[in-house]
Amino acid sequence: MKSWEAHVEGNVQQDDSVEAFTVAQQRIEAYLVEMKDRAQREGAPLMADGKPVVVNEQQVEKFLYTTLKLNSTILQYSRMAAVVLVSLPPPPVSHPPYFYMEYIDMLVENVPRLLMVRGYRRDVVTLFT
Repeated sequence: MKSWEAHVEGNVQQDDSVEAFTVAQQRIEAYLVEMKDRAQREGAPLMADGKPVVVNEQQVEKFLYTTLKLNSTILQYSRMAAVVLVSLPPPPVSHPPYFYMEYIDMLVENVPRLLMVRGYRRDVVTLFT
């Protein structure tokens, strides 16, 4: 994928996509602040769904940005497709499930039909590729 700036230059979807990106950032930040406040009040480590969480905010931004670029690429090349198939990586182990759902929400923004398939982090070569 090309850089975000080059990719959306002159694209009508830029405003919608950037707005979705900003909203997702704000929701994730609010959720993270709530998690940190709860952990501090209880004197416990940062936890989500009973699992310890280590949040690297730069990695969260990278996931959001990559998802935004993927959404833009889908809209540019597959807007009129009957269905778009996407192989998704498994959720990051150290991220709360809420973050992963935000990434998915941004991915499907303005895409009419999208089929998500769980990926296995490995390229598969078949007879037909």
